[in-house]
Amino acid sequence: MVTKRHQEAVVTRGAIENDTISAVAAKFWAPFTAETHENFDAKLIDTIYDNEMLKTSFNSRKIMMLEFSQYLEAYLWPNYVPEKASKAWNMSIVVMINEKFRERNLDSWNCFTKKSEHFPHFFKSILQLSLQEEGLASSEHCALLTFLVNAFGSVETPIVHKETRKLVSIEIWAGLLDSQREDLFKKQKKLKKIWENVRQKMTAAAADNNEFERTYLWNLIEKFKRVLNSLEPNEAQESEEGEVRDPIDSIKYCERFIELLIDLESILQTRRFFNSVLHSSHILTHCLLSSLISTDAGSLFFQLVQLLKFYARFEIDDLSGRQLTHKEVSEQHYQSVTRLQKAAFRLFNETMKEFYVLNVSGVDTRRALQKQFGDMNHAEVYRFAEYLHLVPAFGGTFREIWSFFFGLFLRKIWTKIGR
Repeated sequence: MVTKRHQEAVVTRGAIENDTISAVAAKFWAPFTAETHENFDAKLIDTIYDNEMLKTSFNSRKIMMLEFSQYLEAYLWPNYVPEKASKAWNMSIVVMINEKFRERNLDSWNCFTKKSEHFPHFFKSILQLSLQEEGLASSEHCALLTFLVNAFGSVETPIVHKETRKLVSIEIWAGLLDSQREDLFKKQKKLKKIWENVRQKMTAAAADNNEFERTYLWNLIEKFKRVLNSLEPNEAQESEEGEVRDPIDSIKYCERFIELLIDLESILQTRRFFNSVLHSSHILTHCLLSSLISTDAGSLFFQLVQLLKFYARFEIDDLSGRQLTHKEVSEQHYQSVTRLQKAAFRLFNETMKEFYVLNVSGVDTRRALQKQFGDMNHAEVYRFAEYLHLVPAFGGTFREIWSFFFGLFLRKIWTKIGR
């Protein structure tokens, strides 16, 4: 039985002949009318984007018609001029690439091999758009994330890999705490020399041209946190015009963002340095402490977060991709527990004697951790988190963040150590 939704997505011969897009395509870019094409008109791209794409919330039938007419290959990219490309122009390319992936087109990026010198500018423009929080519709935010998912899933394509690797290189470790980096260097000693060379280049450069790429994923994560926080019961979502936004749009954005993180974690080339960023940003903890994850509307979000949690704790060596042995996994677990007990011994020698003398089996349970940390005040919990290199050093901004880190730290140790 063919559903109504399926019927709407099917493009028939009659629909093609009667559709406005087909008539415009025949006049400007369709291959079968190449000899009678009118001159290129950049305003036409804006018109098509506003009326046929954005206004219809990227209706699949409309996009399929544009894809069928080779809109990207015959009009958008051949005429692309970086200095003149508008938001609508860039977004039109994004939507068409997403459609190719939806149709499982194996040559989705093939058109960019022509005029490939413009691709870096286009890609950076898309990255800049994805960080904007105003001036974009909810459907545009989701379309941009879908494009990023497709891009990071195409690391085998040279032209795409050249741009995406800038976002997940060792330079993104500049956003880690110094103590966190040192912990990583103890595990992978050869990385310290690589980092020192990279750091010297960043310091010596008069103009740091890579700062945007180095901080991009950090900034995108912060944007996600703000969107997630806006879904809290006491937060109201308002548009630029002051109208209350539909939370469904924000939920879709959160779901798509977690999908992006899952892809980054599941591919070794992107996971290698990003996994440390994921843990340092405490994004899993933010998700687990959010109101969305416990609601009916957040059921898919919950499933995606659980999948992300699985990949984030995957038992492999991030640098080489080698699977860790059972002994190595056990040693990591014991080291985590021992480090926690050392923190208790050093910071609370008198009040936590019972805790730091217990063996591992008596400490690594949720009940044991709740018993020890559940009654602590916020300052004490923060001192623990600081000692374990989970948070920045105690400073003037403590009052603004203690309430969050109180829950964060407890959740962190219960989920990482407790069983």
